[in-house]
Amino acid sequence: MNSQLNHKERYEMEKLVEQKRNMYNLGMGPLGDGILQLTEHLNINVIFLPKDPKTDDNPLSAIYLASKEKGNQNLFFIGVNSAQHYDSQLFSIAHELYHHFEDTDNVHLCQRMECAGSKREHRANQFAASFLLPDKSLKEEIYIKNNYDLNMDNWELPASLRFIAKLHLDYKLPYKAIVHRLVEVGAIKDEIVFQALWSQSARNETSVYYKIAMSFDQDLFMLLNKQTHKVGANARLLDYMLQNFESSGVEIDELAEDLSLFGKTIGEFGLADENDSGMEDLMRKLKEEDEG
Repeated sequence: MNSQLNHKERYEMEKLVEQKRNMYNLGMGPLGDGILQLTEHLNINVIFLPKDPKTDDNPLSAIYLASKEKGNQNLFFIGVNSAQHYDSQLFSIAHELYHHFEDTDNVHLCQRMECAGSKREHRANQFAASFLLPDKSLKEEIYIKNNYDLNMDNWELPASLRFIAKLHLDYKLPYKAIVHRLVEVGAIKDEIVFQALWSQSARNETSVYYKIAMSFDQDLFMLLNKQTHKVGANARLLDYMLQNFESSGVEIDELAEDLSLFGKTIGEFGLADENDSGMEDLMRKLKEEDEG
């Protein structure tokens, strides 16, 4: 039930979260998938590719890459495993944002949402959880619900589950990460209460928690629990690839191969392979009309 960071480290992380949220005018309320708009603002290219754990013993949840070369444009990438549940994908993006903010100079890989190991990874996880659900916001939610008393240990289990479900839907932070946050702000101190919450099968359709959350907002809760398997990249990266093709003489078949990684074709961007028979037929027809 203990946090991986000490009180001083957690305090410093909360100050960093507040600084970044203020810097980008995010306020302290729910951010959720607004984090995708933030990465766009920060010129970070987000790439989604599915890596199914059924076919990979230790699939990546996310990757961060910074390419900084003198005289050239800096490029930043976050790759997300879209075989994760959608709320976990958002957490992974927030995790990698920490590495972006700490000015990482090389590739950073994360094997799972709760990366074990170094203090650096614990800080990244703490940042992600706090960035999506800040201490200040969480405490205010509890105070409003609990007559300005932070302690939730005396709540009945269904009441706690309903409260967590509302946080889950509003802040789009995974269930267990919310339980961790309740411990970190001092709302849950009793080990028995913690275990009762931690043992919930939050993604099991037959569980009490799942039914409660579904009753609040079925469509949103199903999205948060969806393994999207999205393949794609944001518009900026695709445009960069097209500009690179137009300005540097990249062969069209190479561009087509690169675009195929994101489920795109050159035809979707008004381009066609010079060997495309449809294009050849059109050019031949135009030539015949001109000669006629």
